[in-house]
Amino acid sequence: MDKDISVFFFAGKTSYLWDLFPDYDIFKVNKYGNFIRRLTNSGGNSFLLVPDCYNAEASISSDGRRIVFTSMRRGDPDIWIMNWDGSGLKQLTSELGYDGGASFSHDGTKIVFRASRPTTPAEISKYEKLLSYNLVDPTEMELYVMNVDGSSLRRVTFLGGAN
Repeated sequence: MDKDISVFFFAGKTSYLWDLFPDYDIFKVNKYGNFIRRLTNSGGNSFLLVPDCYNAEASISSDGRRIVFTSMRRGDPDIWIMNWDGSGLKQLTSELGYDGGASFSHDGTKIVFRASRPTTPAEISKYEKLLSYNLVDPTEMELYVMNVDGSSLRRVTFLGGAN
């Protein structure tokens, strides 16, 4: 399967899908791109050890103190936050569905992200089947916002499609 674009035959349709590679990790680098420290470790020997776990889509707060990212460490792609050095790890979302692409507000008090929320038995079945192949269908996602501690979660868009 192509590592950049996935095409999957599902229920009689060909779909564009995103890969959630289980060996993706988050690294701290300097402004020149030189390696400083690995902050997550899908392969082992780290304080954030989670074997075969997608850790990606990271954003840094404007003050440089916190990192928000998507992780599958609990089996579903959820939003997590940690301090710049990898300490203070906290899960912010836990509802079934893909949560990703998180970013901080400029003042660092809010996090905005995109999410899918399968609700019907057919949607849940499709989502779980794709996830078993480390795939996500990005065609039905809405925007959400929450406080940096995960409180006051609210949906911002109700447009359907990929927001």
